Order: sequence, then C-alpha cells, then structure tokens
Amino acid sequence: FPTNKELQSLPIDTVLVRLDDAISRITEKNEQQVKQALLTTLSRAKSSNNPLNIAKVYQGMADWHYYSINSEKIDSIYYYDNLALSMLLKTQEKELICRAYRSVGMDLEDMQKHAKAEEMYFKGLKVAESIGFQSGINSIHSSMSILYSNTKDYESALKYAKMVVEA
Repeated sequence: FPTNKELQSLPIDTVLVRLDDAISRITEKNEQQVKQALLTTLSRAKSSNNPLNIAKVYQGMADWHYYSINSEKIDSIYYYDNLALSMLLKTQEKELICRAYRSVGMDLEDMQKHAKAEEMYFKGLKVAESIGFQSGINSIHSSMSILYSNTKDYESALKYAKMVVEA
C-alpha cells in the first residue's frame, strides 16, 4: 500500500496500480485508508488536468464502493463509473471508453433501469465495433444477453448469447 509520501511522489500510474491492488484486498480495517488514498490521488490527478488519470481514479472509487463493507453501493458505484466515462470521452482511449460504457450499463441494470442500460451497451458496442475490439464486442453482447434475459426478452437474449459463442 502506498504511503502518503509515495502518493505524492511516485508516478501516478504506479500509484494507481498499487491502489487497484489495495482495493482488491480491501478489509474493514483498511477501507477508510484506501478511500483516503484514492481521494488524495484524485486531487493529484485533477491538478494534472489529465482526463485519463482522473478517469482511472474515478474507476478506483467505483471499485472501492463495490468492495467496501460500509459503502452505499450501487448509487455510488454508478456515480463514479459515470464520472469515469465522462472523463474518458475526452480521450482517444476507445477500448477504455467501450469498457466504461459497459460498466455504466451494468450499474444501470443493477438499478433496474433497463432501457438506459441498453442505451449504454449500444453506445459501447458502437465504439468497440469502430475499432474492431472483439473482446469488448463479446463482453457487451454477453451483458446484453443477460439484460434481455432479466427482462424476459428471451429471443433477444438468445440472439446475443449466440453472437458471443460464435465469435
């Protein structure tokens, strides 16, 4: 886990990798320390005016809320995933944009906002197809199959499931 000095002095990419590792191993004892480190890193990323770094910290905040024991969960996950998407849209990182659309779509689906989730999936799919990002296409098709299954549109669910299998 990065120290306060390292949060300020290490390259931000290195800090983000260390924070991702800490988030994946979060415990009730260290979750507030991890959150504070993310907030410190977010401040640093914002001062750099680098949308990619800001987006990565927002994604880390979403992940923190996912793994945290004391988080408000889905509303907070959606909030930070949506902020990450808005930052990524300022970059040319098409694969990351595709993944962000899928994350926001999954959040919306968890919130029972199926039409909005579908909209996010289609936007992500358009980006993935525009760059030939096959794993992104497959991931979104899989998510769409689940969405349609959950909404009892079994014909569409099967259509997208077959696309994943045939890819």
